[in-house]
Amino acid sequence: MHRSEKRYRKLILALALILLVMLPASLVRITLAASQVSARTFSERTGHSSVIADREGTILSGGEADFDSTIGNLTGNGYSADNTLTARYAKALVPAGFNALTGQEGLTEKSWKSLDTTLLPIQSQEALKEAFGGCRGCAFAYNYETGEIYTLLSLPSASYLGEEDAQADDGRLLNRCLDSLYISGSTMKVVTTICALEQDPSLITHTYSCSGRLETQGGMDITCLGDKEGGHGTNDIIGALGMSCNVYFGQLIQTLNIDETARILRQLGFHVNGISGEELGSVGKLDKTVSSTAFKDYKSDGLWSLIGQGSTQINVIDMAMIAGAAANDGKAALPVLIKKELKGASRTLYSSRTASLLSECWGEATKTFYEGLDPRITMAKTGTAEQGNSRINRLLLGVCPEKSTSFMIVVESWEEGDPMPASIANTLIPLLP
Repeated sequence: MHRSEKRYRKLILALALILLVMLPASLVRITLAASQVSARTFSERTGHSSVIADREGTILSGGEADFDSTIGNLTGNGYSADNTLTARYAKALVPAGFNALTGQEGLTEKSWKSLDTTLLPIQSQEALKEAFGGCRGCAFAYNYETGEIYTLLSLPSASYLGEEDAQADDGRLLNRCLDSLYISGSTMKVVTTICALEQDPSLITHTYSCSGRLETQGGMDITCLGDKEGGHGTNDIIGALGMSCNVYFGQLIQTLNIDETARILRQLGFHVNGISGEELGSVGKLDKTVSSTAFKDYKSDGLWSLIGQGSTQINVIDMAMIAGAAANDGKAALPVLIKKELKGASRTLYSSRTASLLSECWGEATKTFYEGLDPRITMAKTGTAEQGNSRINRLLLGVCPEKSTSFMIVVESWEEGDPMPASIANTLIPLLP
């Protein structure tokens, strides 16, 4: 046999061996790809559409409504691995029997799936969007007894992480309820009140005096101008919550045990001083950010963190759960977005005694100091969070016991003339089931 022919045969044999080695791995990859096929691929291959629906069965995503202009950053577009329903529930949206390799084999004319959510009807979501008046922000509301999520509205609905953060340019869709953290502003005073009442229930009746300035144990100042020069004067916790008195809470915090305060914060789901808390969980297969704060001493920054500025950053879902527990014996249902995942699971965030005391003082503060709110909102706390560059966010944390609902609303970069969170809340309440 000619030498060149031998070399040729050896080459053929080598190629055959390589193919034999690669073929199993290739088949595994193809099989995995087929098993992880997206709902979009299913639609393109079969002409049928799997859909995402609201609580009444109206299609939010799928078919002609592939990217909804109101909640598109929640439903997703199916093209990338976002923290969206289309991406995280891709497998659930593909009917059994469909295989990307074999196409329509085993499918009937009605081969499609509906991912049914607990969300308010799309018309209600659109009404909430309109209430924002074109502002950026978010609104989260859920039933603290059942866990049903009514809205995860995030505006603008088609915003991307790359637009929000110069260092995040991968184009992933951004849902502010799930993916963002906010400076808490004075909504943190509700959390601090819980920390106080858990340690000493008698603090509900204690009074402190606000002269507009407090020198801390660390030698730094907490300031509070109040409604007039000279501060808010003498108040109990009801007045301090209603008037959002920084000096009152600065004094209150310094009477608390630092380690016990940190423990309670972790029980509420906060990461404290870099140590993980008892996280309040994801939302089904969707990830969410985790609230955090730093509180190591009674110096100014530590105090400001519990008053509402400093290093505290909150997730709106965490805060709504903490608020809802006040009307539910200290327990909050775990938030659920997909109907078939509803199991009634809940977490005890603080004692029933603290829940009763908090609902008493917070409710009285709301009744006395808050005007213009839907009367069914019996507990409410506003917040103003300075962002720098003369920008502020307006926040509202609230509870509507009649509807077993707690909520948090954020209007970003608020300017004179923009809607206040209270007006958005007044739009929300009549929409609740």
